[in-house]
Amino acid sequence: MLDLALVLVFSLHLLAVDLAMAGPLVAVWLEWRGARRPEPDAAPIARRLAGWSLAAGIVGIGLGLLALAVLPGGEAEPYRRALQAVSPARWWYVAEELLFYVLFLVAYVGAWRWFQSGPAGRAIHRGLGIIAATDLMYHFPPMFAVLSTISTRPALWGESLGNRPLYWKLLLEGETFSRVVHHWLAAVAVSATVGLLLAAKQPQRRPWFARIALGATVAQLPVGVWVLLSMPPLMQQQLMGQDLLATILFGTSLIAALGLMHHLALISLRDTSRGAVARTAALMLLTVFIMASVLHRARNEALRQLPTARARPSRWR
Repeated sequence: MLDLALVLVFSLHLLAVDLAMAGPLVAVWLEWRGARRPEPDAAPIARRLAGWSLAAGIVGIGLGLLALAVLPGGEAEPYRRALQAVSPARWWYVAEELLFYVLFLVAYVGAWRWFQSGPAGRAIHRGLGIIAATDLMYHFPPMFAVLSTISTRPALWGESLGNRPLYWKLLLEGETFSRVVHHWLAAVAVSATVGLLLAAKQPQRRPWFARIALGATVAQLPVGVWVLLSMPPLMQQQLMGQDLLATILFGTSLIAALGLMHHLALISLRDTSRGAVARTAALMLLTVFIMASVLHRARNEALRQLPTARARPSRWR
């Protein structure tokens, strides 16, 4: 049950931070497009999406803290050791960056009308949204991807993320950077799917969001291959048949992703019914949950096999 609870919290956390990261960028694009056309009905959707992104960011922070609170009993020991690479000073830096994000996005959402008075104001306003989003994207997926890489390498346990040359070396390796790109694309897909839901009164806008989500999801195919090929051999073996449950979950995630692409393509081709949008959103939720399950299972089973690991036995057996 602890594994399932951790995966559920992690999935909800991923959905929240994905929207928090890329939602403001999609909102900026939508408002910019609406101003150029002109299409005045685009701005209200963009503002709602930005507001949802801010709320998701706050929820994501809370879920992240909850995951860290239950982590000692839910993850393998090597990952807990990797977390020790984050010093107290680094955690304070994380808190500062999160506060920076919240303040800039509050300004972006709260001062929406004030900034729309002229070209200069609109440019500053869009800059607030872009800075908030890119700050989150730059700091957090790379940091946690590096921690994941450290967890698989016992020789690096005890190292600190304050070691900048080591941090950048690990970040630019395929094992790490492929995961960062995967998270960025997932953030775009999730944010565009939320845009689909928010465009309930403007169904003609739904194909825009569907095409963005579809493009990001299709791009995940080569990136997913990159992630798989860059994984440590122990994790690859779990997905390729050594662990039956991990293999089944992996295959199911691929089927769910293909189904998601199919439904996004239908909406892109003007099937903008509420039923189509609801099915697409449900498939997005399912895909994220299964992918999180795959990662958790394969990583824990692989880390248990490290020669110096004393990981707890899996409760999924």
